[in-house]
Amino acid sequence: MLRLQEREVDAPEVPVNVSQFVTFYESIQDWPEAEAVRRIGCPRMAYVGEKDEMAYPGGVDLKIAPTLRARRAELERMGWEVAEIEGRDHGVFTDPGVAVPVIRGFLDRVT
Repeated sequence: MLRLQEREVDAPEVPVNVSQFVTFYESIQDWPEAEAVRRIGCPRMAYVGEKDEMAYPGGVDLKIAPTLRARRAELERMGWEVAEIEGRDHGVFTDPGVAVPVIRGFLDRVT
């Protein structure tokens, strides 16, 4: 993601200012994510559209669904609930008609 955002900073066809994303991704380069995730003690959930996978010019592939799918068993062993939304891509996060019932169901189960 950092490589992608660095390239898009100066891309005239990108309508938003992505420099904030470069700053964010630079800040987490050395963050021990796996260790931090293991320490989360509250109820936790991850959800993804089953088609959430994008290929960008320059050989940058963003494989959110395949990555979550590959690590699903590991996350579930750590107590995570993982939901894969059939037929959806990255836009599932902006569709309240789909996202809210999934999240609401999770919240109802943990409260």
